[in-house]
Amino acid sequence: MLINILGIPDVEVDGDAIVLRSMEARVSFDGGAWRLVPPIERYQRYDFNGVKVYRFYNKGGSLVVAQDCSWSRKDDFVGGGVGYALFFSKNEAGEYSYLACDWSGCELFSVPVEGSALYLSSNLLAVEGKGGWDVYDMQGQVIERVDGGSQALFCYSLFFFRCDRNERYRIFDPSQQRLTGTIDFAAPLLGVHQLPGGDIFAVDCRGISLLKHQGGEVETKRVFDFEHELDHRYAKASIWRDDRKVYVAINKDYDNQCLVAVDLYQFDNVEVLDWLNDWAVAGRCGFVAGMNYLALKRRSLLADGAIMFWRPEQTLSLDLLTSDISPSVQVSQTASEAKGKHGYRIEVRDESISRAVRTVALEIGRLLSETCGGMYNQAPEIIDKKFDGLFHVEIISASAPDEYERSYLDKYLGFFRSEGGLSPAGSRGRMLALEVVWRDE
Repeated sequence: MLINILGIPDVEVDGDAIVLRSMEARVSFDGGAWRLVPPIERYQRYDFNGVKVYRFYNKGGSLVVAQDCSWSRKDDFVGGGVGYALFFSKNEAGEYSYLACDWSGCELFSVPVEGSALYLSSNLLAVEGKGGWDVYDMQGQVIERVDGGSQALFCYSLFFFRCDRNERYRIFDPSQQRLTGTIDFAAPLLGVHQLPGGDIFAVDCRGISLLKHQGGEVETKRVFDFEHELDHRYAKASIWRDDRKVYVAINKDYDNQCLVAVDLYQFDNVEVLDWLNDWAVAGRCGFVAGMNYLALKRRSLLADGAIMFWRPEQTLSLDLLTSDISPSVQVSQTASEAKGKHGYRIEVRDESISRAVRTVALEIGRLLSETCGGMYNQAPEIIDKKFDGLFHVEIISASAPDEYERSYLDKYLGFFRSEGGLSPAGSRGRMLALEVVWRDE
């Protein structure tokens, strides 16, 4: 099931509710139905061992709330370990660094920002530098310098640093705090994930392996091979698990998508879901409140997102990609005052006013990608260049919209008009104001 939302969402639990949130919008599920709720400026970024960290969408900065104190910084929180919090910081000279503080706010050490990637373990910090990686201890001292390729992958028991040869990786053991050897995979790695028993689930461009790390030795067992080898320059993988399966979501080449499920207790039991439509894997994923979730983005329209939800017992199928939309949706062209042009009329009937509004937004997003030019439209071609820019919407429901539901569609279209720079293709005209009519059944 897909739940659409403006922006690329993340998922969190708020009391008894599952909440999809982005900077622009939120959708909440409390056991009854999905409902649009107003966005919030502050969101929770970290919650562990009695410490919570909040970040702010617009003004930036971070707020740390511990059991015995609370404090804030203007810097953005990146992550944390048992004894430290890490921030992305900028000094008065305009120089950027990663700044480590203890959980009472005292500064511990800083690390220069030279690359774009980093990894935080409980007591180590790995930072991409120029021509390699540096591994720091909690005193800010470099305990290992790994020269060579820029790619690195991490889980809590082993770090993998790619050598010049694409399928060979140096192994760093955090427990020994040193490099311990090398390992060859069938192809370049896309991701690794630590399993509950200590084994490592490794995904390379040809398939999936299970790594056993014992006594300094790493044994490899092949679990699954992809039908075709992926191109490591383009393929992106996200890995997570529930209590039954390990999942790998792969954006193969921006067009072709794939979701693989491997049984945690019978590794030869593998499910594969391939699809090619307008929804691409966006990277955010996980398991919350008994539900798996995977963030998707509309390939043809930047900043239009959705979350795919399913339970552990569900079999992977294309049904998971079915949008949660109203039962009655009609889209038609309307006559225009401009010669040779037309507008669009969208009529939706639904008992749920929130679902009706989200359904209209889904249709408007599709039509924008088919009719408008501009920065946020990534469609390979615009198939309708006769659009005059006017959407007329009728929402028919026994429920009355609240203030936020009433304003959502105006904000949705306004976002793509102002932030996305969209306007009707084949016309000098701007996107016109949205006409919305709310009617009782």
